[in-house]
Amino acid sequence: MFFYFCWLLDVVNAKRDLDKEVNIYRHVFDENVYSTYQSFIHTLFDTYTGPGHDAKILSMIKGSDGDRTAHCTYQWNEKWSSLFLPDKANSKKEIQAKYLELMSALTNSLGVKRGA
Repeated sequence: MFFYFCWLLDVVNAKRDLDKEVNIYRHVFDENVYSTYQSFIHTLFDTYTGPGHDAKILSMIKGSDGDRTAHCTYQWNEKWSSLFLPDKANSKKEIQAKYLELMSALTNSLGVKRGA
C-alpha cells in the first residue's frame, strides 16, 4: 500500500516540478505555450484546493477503464480517495486534445517545421 501512495504523491510532485520548470522558462517560449500549459494542467488537476493543500487529481477512481480499488495489485486504502476529484474528471478525448494543443504550441514556439 505504501508503494502506491508514494506513486500518487509522485504524480503531484511531478506536476509541481513541471510547474516550476514552465515558470522558469516561460519567457523563453511564446506566451501561448504558458497559457496552453496552464489549460492542460487544469484538465488534469484541481490546483487551488486551499493553502498548504496539494493539488487534487481529476480522475475517476471507478469507471469504464476499471476500478482502482479492486482491479489492482495492491490493497486500496480509502484515504487515497481524497486525492482524487472524480466528479470533475475530464474525458480522455478532452485530455488528449489539450495535450496535442500543448505539443503544437511548443512545436510552433521552437520554430519546428512539421512535414505535410
